Amino acid sequence: MRKFKGLFLFLVLTLIILNLTGCSRISEDDIIDASETFSKGDLPINLLETVSGKEAIVIGQFRGIQEHQDLLVDFVIHQFENNDISLVVLGDRHAYSWIFDSYVKGDLSPDLFVEEVISNWAIFLNRIREYNNNSNSPGISVKTGDMNSQEDQFISSLQYMRQKLPERDTVNRLLNRTISAADRRDILLEFKDILSNNSSNFNQSWGSDWNRLLVEMIDVELTSIEIREMWDIDYREAHTLREELIKELANERLNNNGNAIFNYSFYQAQKEHYLGSRKQWLAEYLNSDESPVESSYSLLTLPMTGNITDGNNGIKDINIKENEDDDLFKSAANLIGLDDNIYMDFDRGIFRNKKMDLNLYYQKIEANPYDIFDGVILLPEATLIGY
Repeated sequence: MRKFKGLFLFLVLTLIILNLTGCSRISEDDIIDASETFSKGDLPINLLETVSGKEAIVIGQFRGIQEHQDLLVDFVIHQFENNDISLVVLGDRHAYSWIFDSYVKGDLSPDLFVEEVISNWAIFLNRIREYNNNSNSPGISVKTGDMNSQEDQFISSLQYMRQKLPERDTVNRLLNRTISAADRRDILLEFKDILSNNSSNFNQSWGSDWNRLLVEMIDVELTSIEIREMWDIDYREAHTLREELIKELANERLNNNGNAIFNYSFYQAQKEHYLGSRKQWLAEYLNSDESPVESSYSLLTLPMTGNITDGNNGIKDINIKENEDDDLFKSAANLIGLDDNIYMDFDRGIFRNKKMDLNLYYQKIEANPYDIFDGVILLPEATLIGY
């Protein structure tokens, strides 16, 4: 009897050891089988086949990388032409959403104010603007879907908007009272009621689109005020409210505009929480039973060399091959190289059922890759915009 107990304990310990030592290991054949290389200007065939018919695609990025914006343009144009997706939502300040969209449609000229507003997205927006200009169709829309991080963003947007409106008195009154108000909320709520209760009159004077836009801008600024006031009091709760706003805006975009591509940070692209503070992230929401869509896809883009921001507006040099510890992405780079883009499809048994080490520079985790993202594109290089 003791021999059987000893043998049983030995087998259990052996299984535990094998699981621990093998949790982050993956064979070269598995990596090669899951990977597809492609050059700049091209797109991976396996990815395009996988996302065909998806109603919502969330792309998680490292902020301000030129190569990501170039890839994003190529992907957006392909989806517009082949997958009935005409809307892109960027993780940027909501107050400037109408400026982004008007610019890519050719309705705004690139004056000094517009150039400053779109500077972080200039590569992407200029190429979409050029594409729309050469297209006979209505073209691609680009909107934003995040809080206003500073109180002057809502004001500066209204100041610029009034130059474009046929009737300016209402916006002028809103501006003057908001700027001088000790508490903006009461003024914004009052003007929201005026716009909503007299929508037929305003629709005649400046059009229904402007009226809906102003009401939406006021709603988002009211929420942004609440979040900004909470930053120093309860940072975690402020971030949770921000994510709720992002999901609410995503829901509205999908209901009003149909299928969409959402480009946010890699935190928002998580299908299940592993990175950042505990909350339901955008991709997690779109992948849940609450989602307004039936099918979604989450894609991470990860640079292998170059520069990324360090979280404090500084610069961090990266080279994936020089990471201290081995992980899935480093293994892929070592095996395939740094010359081409590498797409890895996580919808495979090895990535669904096996925990692996994943290094996203800011944070290292151990997880089944498919639990977090549907796939990843490893970019050969990262060039920061504006640095």
